[in-house]
Amino acid sequence: GALTLETTDTAAAAANIQITADGTFEVDATTITLDSAGDIVLDAGGNDFNFKSGGTEVLRISNSSSDVVIKPTVDTKDIIFQQFDGTEVARVEDNGTFNVATAKLAINGTAITSTAAELNYSDGVTSAIQTQIDAKASTGKAIAMAIVFG
Repeated sequence: GALTLETTDTAAAAANIQITADGTFEVDATTITLDSAGDIVLDAGGNDFNFKSGGTEVLRISNSSSDVVIKPTVDTKDIIFQQFDGTEVARVEDNGTFNVATAKLAINGTAITSTAAELNYSDGVTSAIQTQIDAKASTGKAIAMAIVFG
């Protein structure tokens, strides 16, 4: 069996709620608001939360062995993080590139001020090169100390 509730507003627009015997719950309305004085719990035994627009799935949040997977489900689309005012602060692109807005990257609150070109310059530095750099720094310190202390 099924339970169907149908209401109409003053303009005779229908808003339907249907609950079927298998537990399927469907609401046909312009806007659906969940409002609770306590918590709102979404519990998906199938491990997926699917977000659709016009019937097309655009985003899925999944449980994968207790890891949370956030995945756009439309090919060649990005995940964009924005501030309240709509300013983009970060984007995960379809090709896996993670872009952060200029001058916004920090580690533990310390801003990273190097440019990508500067960071790429030091990319691939081997321990042998690092040892040479350290040796030159030590030599420079020794020369400076000899000048100062005679």
